[in-house]
Amino acid sequence: MPTPRPRAPRDPLLAALLMLPRVRARRMLGGVACFAGNRLFAVSRTDALVLRLPAAEREGLLAKGVARPFDPEPATPSAEWLELPRPIPVPRHELLRTIEAAWAHARIKRRPPAMRRRRRVRAG
Repeated sequence: MPTPRPRAPRDPLLAALLMLPRVRARRMLGGVACFAGNRLFAVSRTDALVLRLPAAEREGLLAKGVARPFDPEPATPSAEWLELPRPIPVPRHELLRTIEAAWAHARIKRRPPAMRRRRRVRAG
């Protein structure tokens, strides 16, 4: 029996996210979370698009006043994440470039944080 084809998303923004290479999506955080490999880079919600962006992109959107820092818990904004409220107030071509920047940022291989060495305590 053939596998059923997945339905195309009704949201054009989510469709743009899913058209990027090797992106998978699943429901979480009150919307549809998109992963590049195993790294979360975007969440499409009905009220906003949340993106993990490199510093230059983040600062540019904040300076224009079209985005705000993503604040998952009161008084604890996330450093790399921005929230673009819907309807998104940037031209489509600029938004697609921003989405691609978030996707590329997620694909960068990062070194894990350095482990702190524990001192050995000698008995006796």
